[in-house]
Amino acid sequence: MRYRVRGGPGRKAANVQEFCAVWGADYDYLVVLDADSVMSGAALRQLVGLMDVNPAAGLIEVPGAPVGGRAVFARLQQFAAAVYGPISAWGNRVWQRGNANYHGHNAIIRIAPFRAHCRLPELPGGPPFGGEILSHDFVEAALLRRAGWEVWSAPELGGGYESAPPTIVEYARRDRRWCQGNLQHLRVITWPGRTVTSRLHLGRTVRGVPGVADRVAGAGAGRVAGRGRVVGGDRAAEQADLVAGHRTRAAARPGVAPGRRAPGGLPGQTCVLNQVSTACWNCGAEGCRLRSWPTPGAT
Repeated sequence: MRYRVRGGPGRKAANVQEFCAVWGADYDYLVVLDADSVMSGAALRQLVGLMDVNPAAGLIEVPGAPVGGRAVFARLQQFAAAVYGPISAWGNRVWQRGNANYHGHNAIIRIAPFRAHCRLPELPGGPPFGGEILSHDFVEAALLRRAGWEVWSAPELGGGYESAPPTIVEYARRDRRWCQGNLQHLRVITWPGRTVTSRLHLGRTVRGVPGVADRVAGAGAGRVAGRGRVVGGDRAAEQADLVAGHRTRAAARPGVAPGRRAPGGLPGQTCVLNQVSTACWNCGAEGCRLRSWPTPGAT
């Protein structure tokens, strides 16, 4: 295992680009994780299978569910994500299809097109509109789409997890960084060759900047009122237990015969969990939780 110096030129995007430049020729795919995200082995295997049977896919992402929070503020975020996260993810999936966005982690990337089309330039001028591209994930998705590669979200897989900021101050600090990256999208959105959907994704982030500014300004009030307190405990162990339990329960369920593809489903998909209902959209089985992927080359 080799660590690149954190906080160096290019930050996370440069870490990914360095891997692609040095070792990319030895691999077909790359899985990107954040320091606070984790994926189950079952989800990783299914992502590889999806890439194998969908040669037009350049990137497939699994939405991350917040887990492991102990502070009240973190648990509130987890509750909110559990309530409206699946609805939002499935709604985006149905209308975006192969024009989805990318949020920087819990995703598998086809290395060859990523190396060829996703090297990020440094924007002229200084902050907040110039310099290194901070929200690199949105831009990388747009570059893949410009080159003709599909970008998909796969909420039916599950198995993707991340942690939430434990305090409102940390939340505001993260949003402040995202706010600057979103302002840079004002320049990126005008680059030639962008698809309509990519411009829409970038435009939505710019539209959200005023709300981010309000939250950052409100962080001072949060500091006066008091900070969230993180209770002792091993978050990594808690996440590992969660993933292990998920895999054990999934392995105990019977498989489901191939059925029809769900609305907005990726080609090659046979059975997709309806995350809102307890019945599968395709096979109709109550409590269906397994997806069956064909082997590479299967029809």
